[in-house]
Amino acid sequence: MLAISLGMAFLGYSQTYISEDFSNFMGGNPPLNSGWKNVDSLNVPAQPDSLWRFDNPGGQTLNAPIAGTAAIIDSDFYGSGNSQDAYLQSPNFNASAATTVTMEFDHYHRALNNIADLEVFDGTSWVIVASYGAGTTNPA
Repeated sequence: MLAISLGMAFLGYSQTYISEDFSNFMGGNPPLNSGWKNVDSLNVPAQPDSLWRFDNPGGQTLNAPIAGTAAIIDSDFYGSGNSQDAYLQSPNFNASAATTVTMEFDHYHRALNNIADLEVFDGTSWVIVASYGAGTTNPA
């Protein structure tokens, strides 16, 4: 299971590019016209919609500061033997004028032969900036 409370702020020149608490997200659907994308990379017909969810479908315990709505991809909820490979992509924004961009978020990763990667698009390609293979405390 990976739960993320993305009170996410990208800061550059003290400018906030994105701040999201997922409170307007329903089930596995970002709000229309929000710019967020929730994509099942495997697209396995026998296991539809193995997406990030925002309603905690497996009833996982979320510890502070993660509270209320969070983005969750929960392999326990999807069941034994199923696989998930989904990504949650934020709306595009231009931070090319910033000298430093900081992303802050709280997350919990229970590692059971899985990896969670945080990637950024640098204008040319996707670059992994953090990879979580080991479990984290709840939350890190």
